[in-house]
Amino acid sequence: LTPVDPNATDFEQNLPPNSVNWLGTDYLGRDIVSRLMQGTQVILLKTRLPNAAGVLPGGVAILGVLGALLFGATLGLNAGYRGGWIDAIISRVTDAMLACPFLILAIARAAFLGPSLRNAMIAIGISATPIFVRLARGATMATMVEDYVEAARAVGNPRARILVRHILPNILPPVLVQATLTIASAIIAEA
Repeated sequence: LTPVDPNATDFEQNLPPNSVNWLGTDYLGRDIVSRLMQGTQVILLKTRLPNAAGVLPGGVAILGVLGALLFGATLGLNAGYRGGWIDAIISRVTDAMLACPFLILAIARAAFLGPSLRNAMIAIGISATPIFVRLARGATMATMVEDYVEAARAVGNPRARILVRHILPNILPPVLVQATLTIASAIIAEA
């Protein structure tokens, strides 16, 4: 879909926008629109991983945040519902990870793991997990005191049913909003 080859250089550098180069060219004469379109594919649409069959749906940022969402929300849900020493350990590890900024943690983890898209996804996922742990834990603790949760507990519903049917649907809206906001930070970390 790119209008011209995104890697083709031209002798005319730093051109202003025109009919061929809609946003102009960069300092090497490459078309900026084509390069933006190519970069967007990696960030948002598809990810080619080595040793993987085909293309994964979703970009590096989306898959990294999705992993953080699933793992972090599960940890936060369990920590908030169970309480006690499980909550204390998960909360202290989360606080320690939140002490460092997201971008610095993501870059450090990516440097430690090595340069690849898979490692970037892992680094983004690990760095974003504490945000979801804390949010899911707080929302779970707020939801646990509601009357419908107490009624489900009084009727004799098992713990897993209360978590999945009564608490999880009520903590999902703030967690999903946080996921959409974290994708922006993940794109910056990926870059």
